[in-house]
Amino acid sequence: MGAKAVVFGGSGQYDRAMHSAHITTPAGVFQARFTSRGLAGLAFPTGRRVASEKTTATPLPARTERWRRAVQRALLAVLAGRPVAKPLPLDLSAGTPFQQQVWASLAEIPRGETRTYSQIAAAIGRPRAARAVGRACGANPILVLIPCHRVLAARGGLGGFSAGLKWKRFLLEGERSGGDGSTRSLHSDQPILRRARPQARLQLRSADGGRLRDLRAKGR
Repeated sequence: MGAKAVVFGGSGQYDRAMHSAHITTPAGVFQARFTSRGLAGLAFPTGRRVASEKTTATPLPARTERWRRAVQRALLAVLAGRPVAKPLPLDLSAGTPFQQQVWASLAEIPRGETRTYSQIAAAIGRPRAARAVGRACGANPILVLIPCHRVLAARGGLGGFSAGLKWKRFLLEGERSGGDGSTRSLHSDQPILRRARPQARLQLRSADGGRLRDLRAKGR
């Protein structure tokens, strides 16, 4: 069994003060945002020069720094196709109930597979809400770890992606090419990380800690 990560939903009261951090990977420097509950935002590298996490002017609180390191390990694992080894708290409470429902459904898409917006809409019991599902995917605050890149348009078109279609292709091609055992760089044909068998598990909880459901998220 893989690691479990608590994913908070709802809109309960808590300290929403944000701490930002840079997370370095071979694919670039990701931008992370943390609340007192855990990771609340993860954005792709932009190509702009950013400071290393080791030279950040304002030190992170000790717990947030531990989370930053955990997110870095998780990103390295996901990019390499390995399971996330330790619990990772994700705070999705900023989303609407509908968005949280969509994001939970995204986490169920196995690695190497895709779904259409219509299929996600049907899976959450809203078969006519494909466009709204697309908007919820576009609003996904934790890219890569909540795999909205696995959702395509009808008839196999790539659809949209908030970080750009180049990243979407990069992630999908890496997940589908498990045969050579590597994840390739976004900017070259050289392997940047080794791939292992993926398996992880998410445990979703409501804002008050009540258990909602377990999701097996392959390839996370």
